[in-house]
Amino acid sequence: MSGRDFKSFLTNCRPSGFDTSSCSGTDLVRRFIGGQKRSSKYRNADYEQMKDLSSQYKQSGLQSLKHVTELSKANKKLKELSLLRQHSDVWIKESYIINTSKKATQTELEAIRATLLHGGDDNMKKFFHDVLTLETQLVLDQETFHTNTVKPVLQLVDDMKCWIRQLPLLKSKKGFYHTHDCVSKQLAFVKQQQNDLLHKMEEEYQIVNIKVEDIAKDYSTDISDCRDDVGIEEGIPLLLKKLTCPYQELKLSVLNEFVITDQRYLSQLDELKENYSEYINNPHGSWTSDEWLQMVSIIEQYPVGMHNRRALYIDRLLREFHHRSRAEIVSQEEIYSSLEYYQERKALLLKSWQHEKQELAVRVEATFADAWEQHENHKKLRSERLLQQQLCSRLFEKVVAWQQAKQEIFDLETVINAQIRDKEMIKKQESDHKKNQLRQYQKRMIELYHHEQQKVREDKLRQEQKRLQELKDMLLLQAEQDKERIKQRDEKHKKKIDEKRILQAKLIEEEQQRERRLDKLRSKVRVNVAVDPCRVLRETQAYHAKLASQDETELELQTPLFQSYGFTTEKIEASRRFKLTEAIVKAGLQYSQYAQTILASVPPTKPPRPDQASSLFKE
Repeated sequence: MSGRDFKSFLTNCRPSGFDTSSCSGTDLVRRFIGGQKRSSKYRNADYEQMKDLSSQYKQSGLQSLKHVTELSKANKKLKELSLLRQHSDVWIKESYIINTSKKATQTELEAIRATLLHGGDDNMKKFFHDVLTLETQLVLDQETFHTNTVKPVLQLVDDMKCWIRQLPLLKSKKGFYHTHDCVSKQLAFVKQQQNDLLHKMEEEYQIVNIKVEDIAKDYSTDISDCRDDVGIEEGIPLLLKKLTCPYQELKLSVLNEFVITDQRYLSQLDELKENYSEYINNPHGSWTSDEWLQMVSIIEQYPVGMHNRRALYIDRLLREFHHRSRAEIVSQEEIYSSLEYYQERKALLLKSWQHEKQELAVRVEATFADAWEQHENHKKLRSERLLQQQLCSRLFEKVVAWQQAKQEIFDLETVINAQIRDKEMIKKQESDHKKNQLRQYQKRMIELYHHEQQKVREDKLRQEQKRLQELKDMLLLQAEQDKERIKQRDEKHKKKIDEKRILQAKLIEEEQQRERRLDKLRSKVRVNVAVDPCRVLRETQAYHAKLASQDETELELQTPLFQSYGFTTEKIEASRRFKLTEAIVKAGLQYSQYAQTILASVPPTKPPRPDQASSLFKE
């Protein structure tokens, strides 16, 4: 009963004529508690035990949570170690490749330098001599810089370590705090000096970098106009222009094919450049050139066929560029992929352009040779002029057909490449759509799970309330049945006591009748002998038999006193099995398979009785 119920009980359950001045609230509480203690329906709550149980459950929950947290940390640590191991393996392979390439390049450079120094002209010798002088000067400058800046700092670090180790002994001496302030000022001065030096070096690096970029711009060409890197010459080749053909129209038509081919490939290159102009004009995006080069070098360290390649180099980039977000890194990765595709597509077009021009040149030479051959034949056979013209037209038709076939091949390649790009875009969109659907599905499943859990809790609460009501009804019914059962048990108990009393009286009566009958029998069989007290002192018949046996001759000692129904020593020793067993034991073969086989095959002295045969081990 709560405090609110207790107050309503006090106000609503007062009898008529109740005088509030005659009984205080304390008496009412005492009376209520006393009545509660006498009832078997209520009992006092042990709050200390409940606190102990709650603390135990809380401690168990904390231990379980701690265990789960440790498992999660261990899992994350193992995953981190696995990633670091894979990064380490990739870096070891890359460093080996870089060192090998460096050694090969240095060896090749030294060989070229030695060759040019000994066998080149004077200008080349002077150039390499200046290069050696500059290298020597750079090495001396580096050593001087190391001596003036790095070594003092390292010496200061060693002195500070020594001073820190001696710090417990210096604290007890006078002037310690003054020394401490001096050391702090000296460290602050060195730190400021190093920061100024680093700032100055950064400015010099920027100036040198700008100069190098200006020089590179003066001596480099635009990436889109660099078509001579594969040896492609636009227009009609000079060697083919010098070739002669007896038919000028055929020559112009065939040589014009070079111009058409160049225009077609130039239009494709321009279209490719226009499609990727955004990435070509701004290849670095919002990143610096150093960051871009570092990102490209990291991505190229992981081979294309490597398992889980993208996840690995994205994790590596996140570690390297910790100041960049994942979205920025993914954006730069898309720029890199687009530029890489642009370079591959451009190289493919240039290679196809060069191959087609070479094939066209061979075809032109063969066509001119055929034309000259036909022209010579025409000179020889004037009468076959019409046949010659037909032959020329057929040759022209072949050239046109070959041109159309090349154009068709080119169109098919363009369509295939466009389809590949469209498929990649569709695949990417489908992947994004699947990811969104998966996230929506997971969200719906989580909401459904929470709804089901809430429904289960409500059902459980309703079942518990229903069960509580059923228990209350059952207890009321059980109380009524117990009252009836107690009443019936009391009646049965009284009836049983009456029956026991009647049975006991009947048994007493029967015992008395039995004694009366026994007395009658005793009187009938009683011996009527005269009283003779001296009979007790007389010799008995057994005593007389003992005396008589001493006087008789010696009886047969071998005759047994009682009849024996067992086996005697003679019978046992006469058995064949006993004799065979004794011989086997003397030979030391009692535990061998041979002894068991022999003893099982020896029959007994007398056959066993048929009625004693056992059927326990028979199938």
